[in-house]
Amino acid sequence: MEKIWGFLEDPESSRPAKLFAMVQNFFITATVLLTLLQTPVPPIVCGPTAAWLETACDVIFLIEFLLRTASSPNPKAFVISFYGLIDLLAACPLALRLATGPVLPDGPVETVPHGLLLFAVPIVRLLK
Repeated sequence: MEKIWGFLEDPESSRPAKLFAMVQNFFITATVLLTLLQTPVPPIVCGPTAAWLETACDVIFLIEFLLRTASSPNPKAFVISFYGLIDLLAACPLALRLATGPVLPDGPVETVPHGLLLFAVPIVRLLK
């Protein structure tokens, strides 16, 4: 578990860790852009394609959070740390998406969950 923690937390620990850090930055930017492309009326990206892509991103953020928590030298301290809370918040949209349905409605924002998924999620993801 110590190697996993080092890989996730220290990009200088190895070449693969450095590559992971670079890919992660690109991935975070891409997920923010994906969400923002759903905000214009009419949305540039919408329907089942957007839903599948967003859900896949949410699952990846959840897996990363679980790996960081499980491999942390002190899991409780990690979860309540600033970065642990941001990682948890980045994974939370999956639960909201599953509760409300993965496909967001087209048109203007009319519900709180819809607004959270379109406007709060990109901000949380940028904090990663």
